[in-house]
Parts: sequence; structure tokens; C-alpha cells
Amino acid sequence: MISSGHLFKEFHLLVNAHESKKTSLRLYHHHHPYRKNNEIQNKPFLSRDVIEPGVNNYLTPLYGHSIGLITNPSGQSYSLSRSTIDLLMELSKEGKLKLIALFAPEHGVYGDKPPGQYFGDYIDSVTHLPVYSLYNDQHSQNDLYKPLPYMLKNITMLVLDIQDVGMRPFTFISTMCESLKSSKENHVKFTILDRIDYLNGRVIGGPMLDLKYQSFIGIYKLPLITGMTMGELAKLFDTEMNIQMGDQLSIIPVKDDSSKTYSKKRPSFREIREYFKQPILYLPPSPNLPYVDTVELYSGLVLFEAMYNVSIGRGTTNPFQVIGAPFIDSRKWVQLLHSQYSKELDMYFKYVQISYPTYFIPTQDIHTNKQCEGIRLVLRPLDYSSDSQIDEYYQSFLPISLTLIKSLLKLYDANQLMWRNSFAKSLIGNDQTIQLILDPTVSVEEIVRSWQPDLDAFNTIRSRYLIYK
Repeated sequence: MISSGHLFKEFHLLVNAHESKKTSLRLYHHHHPYRKNNEIQNKPFLSRDVIEPGVNNYLTPLYGHSIGLITNPSGQSYSLSRSTIDLLMELSKEGKLKLIALFAPEHGVYGDKPPGQYFGDYIDSVTHLPVYSLYNDQHSQNDLYKPLPYMLKNITMLVLDIQDVGMRPFTFISTMCESLKSSKENHVKFTILDRIDYLNGRVIGGPMLDLKYQSFIGIYKLPLITGMTMGELAKLFDTEMNIQMGDQLSIIPVKDDSSKTYSKKRPSFREIREYFKQPILYLPPSPNLPYVDTVELYSGLVLFEAMYNVSIGRGTTNPFQVIGAPFIDSRKWVQLLHSQYSKELDMYFKYVQISYPTYFIPTQDIHTNKQCEGIRLVLRPLDYSSDSQIDEYYQSFLPISLTLIKSLLKLYDANQLMWRNSFAKSLIGNDQTIQLILDPTVSVEEIVRSWQPDLDAFNTIRSRYLIYK
């Protein structure tokens, strides 16, 4: 059986840090309607910053503890002026807590490690703290991704502050789960500084993972789109995986700025979409997700990772917006879509427009330095006043991806597209869905319908662990 570590090295969640940095500069310096004199004015609902400078009452559960912090570049304060590391360092100097060590998920604390590249422990040149790698192939197969006893020496609480996107294959969920298990094994408290995910924490969708395909890109029996925050998932893992941290697990939820109290209200689609559309409020959780549109497209196009001969824009300035390969004829592809998939185009492409032909040359990942021809996906304007439209919008990306994949499989056989069945099992996690995708007689609508019984059952379980109702 292929190891989960090997599978994940193939997955390439994050690439092309150079292109990401260029995009990030634009985001940080964009005009922002809530910013005045470098301060946030009239903050909208759902500040995802639970550690805003000056609001130390939200961090009081950390006081008196020796802290190990699991974080990456997404761990930032509301105004993006301070990192979680800096804030805890400041509290450490004040004697309110003691920050002992940093813990790095894949890509590192500063997001500077290439995709799929393991790395060891080191001393941080900025804080002079030890940085323990949670993506380290020098450890045994069972210990690649978890805090080990030597890392937790003298630590009384692990704190996690990482932005999630609400997708099962996005590995930070797995990092959190492995850290939760280690906390239990080593008698260490575990605290999550929660953040609403960029897919709004309301939508659930896609196939359910069969536990026989459990791996680092599928840590537990979850649908592809989880509809849960890190904190909510931690509660689910603690009970459903029988970790049983009990009161040693704490979730510090997002807060409602209007009342300065913890928020217990689950945001509407409109609130989330409008909130994260403000560029200053969006922190890329990975280099290939430079803004919120790419997260939404990723929620469907992640299925393309099952094909190793089709680029979805990794290594370009348009990740998850372009799809192509050197051998693809985009005109034939679009013609096939209109002739044989008109029903799907009408049902699922209301908010996504196909632009073609599109040409691009990836600098990394699939088809590096080769010209690819294909299509570009352009998001159409959305009516924020219509909850039904926004509902339909968020639920369209998986069917869109299925339509594009099934049409490509009619133009080019699975061998030419390099459909990787072993990896598809870990990514999609469900034999039935894989079979339906590869069966040319099965419609996209039938595939989507096949997920519903599992989603209904999961929603019942999910409801027990929701923090934001």
C-alpha cells in the first residue's frame, strides 16, 4: 500500500511561493474601506481575529501556561499588523505566559518550504525559539506529522492558530488531529484559536471518505467539504475518534465585534462572502490560494488532482482558474461541453463563465515550462442580497469540476490524462464516486445525488459539534 506520506508528496497542495508573494503584496496594500490611519474602522461582523491586540481577555485561558504554538503565516491579528507569534512573544515578555517552542506544519512556520518537502527541526533566527517540524521524514512512518514527547518537554499547553479552508484534503486538518492525539498521549492541554473558514463553514458536499483510504489528506470519515471550523472538527475528532481530551481541549471562538463577546451565530453566506471579499481581511492559507475566489474554485477543482497530466494552474499567477495541457484542444473541448453537457452547463455554470482558448506556461508542478492550452474559469457577479443565489453558488463548484472532468474523459482516455487510481482513492476516498466518474453513462447529477445519504448522516453527527449555530 502506498504510504500516506508518499501520497501527500504527490498532492502538491502549495506551490510557487514567488508568484504568491507578488500577489500578497497587492492584497496587503489594497485600499480598504474599513481602514483609516492604519486602524480598522467600523469592523464588520465576525472578526476572525480572536487575538486582536489589546483584547487580551480572549487569551486569558493561555495565561500561566508554557506554550507550544502551532502556526503558519495565516496566524495573524485582525488588522494583519501582528502575527500570533509576535503577540504571544509579547505576552511572554510580560510574564503572563511562556512561549517555549513553535511547531511547523507542512510548508513551515513562515510558509517558505516547498510543497511535499519534508524538513527537520531548527532554531528560529527571529525568535530564537526551537521550531519543531510536523512534516519530518526523519521520524518513523507513524510519527511523520505529530508532536513527539521530546518536543513537548516542559510544555503544558499546545495552541493552534492556522486558517483552514473547510476541505478534507487540506492537510492542516490532519495536522490538528495528530496534534490533538499527541496532547492526549502526553498529558498536555490543547487550545484552538478558532477561525471561520473561507468556504463559510456552512456548506457540506462531496463524497464521504471510506476509512480504508485514510491518509494525511483524509484523516477521518468526512465529506470533501466539511462545513466545520478547526474548533468544531477538533470537538468531533475528540469524541468520534475516541481521543477523549475532555476539558483539556479548549476552543476560543471567533468574536462578534459589535458586542465584544464570543460569537455563537453561524454567519450567512452573504456575511462570509462580503467579509472575506475585503482584500485586507483575506490571508492566503497557501500560495496557490491568493484570494477568496481561488478558494471557492479549489473546492471543486481539487478533484483534478486525480489526473497527473492536466494542469490546474499551479505554478502560474492563476491557480485553480485555468485548466489545460499541451495536448488539449480547447475548442473541441468547449464544443463537446455545449453539445453533450448542455444540461450541466445550465444547471451548474450560472455563476462561472468559460473563457477559451487560454494559454499558459506553468513554472512549477505539472507541465513545467511547457505551453498548455485550455480554458479559464471566470466568476460572474453575484447578488449578495439573494441567499438562494449564494447557496446555489457555493454548491456549484464540485458539479462544475465533475462536468469538466467527465467531458475531458470523453475527449481523451484516462491513460492520456494519467488518471491515478491509487491517488484518487486517497483524494476522493470513495470507490463508488470514482467508478461513477469513470463511467461515461453516468451523469453529473447522478453522482451528486449519490452523495446525499452519506451527507445527511454526516450532518446529523456534525450538528452535535457545531459551535456557531
